[in-house]
Amino acid sequence: MNINSSSLSVIVPVYKAEKYLRRCVDSILAQTYRNFELILIDDGSPDNSGSICDEYMRKDKRVKVFHQENQGVSSSRNLGIEQAQSEWITFIDSDDWVDADFLENFQIENAEPDTFTIQGFTFHFENHPDKDFLFSYYKGCKFPISSDKEIAQYDILRNGYPFAKLYHKAKLQQYHIRFNTAISIHEDHTFVWEYLCHTENIKLVQSSSYHYEKKEGESLSNKNYPSATWLAASESLLASLSILQAKCHLEGTHYLKETYTSYGLEQTMKAIYCINRTNYQQVISSARGKYLLFSQFFLTKTPKQKIVLYLLKQKWSNRLLFFFIHLSNILSANLRTGSHNTEKTRPL
Repeated sequence: MNINSSSLSVIVPVYKAEKYLRRCVDSILAQTYRNFELILIDDGSPDNSGSICDEYMRKDKRVKVFHQENQGVSSSRNLGIEQAQSEWITFIDSDDWVDADFLENFQIENAEPDTFTIQGFTFHFENHPDKDFLFSYYKGCKFPISSDKEIAQYDILRNGYPFAKLYHKAKLQQYHIRFNTAISIHEDHTFVWEYLCHTENIKLVQSSSYHYEKKEGESLSNKNYPSATWLAASESLLASLSILQAKCHLEGTHYLKETYTSYGLEQTMKAIYCINRTNYQQVISSARGKYLLFSQFFLTKTPKQKIVLYLLKQKWSNRLLFFFIHLSNILSANLRTGSHNTEKTRPL
């Protein structure tokens, strides 16, 4: 592979993005930093996205396009990593856009393989610009990953978005760091954490030149995932967090408890909430194997969580826990139905 040490590969996974794709690609091609290649991965888009990609490839020699059958965003990003010909890699989503100085802000000429460079970004809500805000707008600084104070202060572990970050291709290859195609939630976070596990320093850039747009109706809470999906995400997150806990010197901190709760244990809790008659023994057994982590780090927020943890502690309670979850889900469904009916019958 012929890698140019001064260049950058920009990887954009594309799927059903014809509405936003031109905005994204135009913003990339307008960068003040010019020494980059743009890799567009068309993930079997049924709309005109693939044709738009080919159009840009014909117009600008920096653009490379790869078409594949639909395999998901993780597979698309992984293909982009394999095809990248540069020393450095960054990701941009096809429905987002960047300011003209975005790539310049990485300061590629001064980048170091053992330093993870991270920019902040602007968080937009589609059709609701009044809700826009700056996400993780950092002051420019650099610190070792072992500095627990800065890790917590800048909330490094909870920024699991793969974009607005600079990755060293050789490190991705050496440790075979890839997006996990076996999971469909938190795969971005696990990728970032795995990269952090092989990083020695963090460099934060004072910039919000990346623009992330959250689409209406786009939320994990609006999707129903089976227990196996939540458990797979939990296992992947916890594997990296166990390493980062020591690497970042976070033992005994409240920040570590917050991170374990939100990224690892909460997913196991959601797996329990989704149990059914055919899988509850297996799911509860897996959750019970994490009980020590729950007892050390989980910050309970609801009475339901407290009851679940109490029953997890009792080794005889699998069936009782299943019936508790089953009745709890029925009650929640009835409450939602009642609330919906009340709204429909409320007098004008």
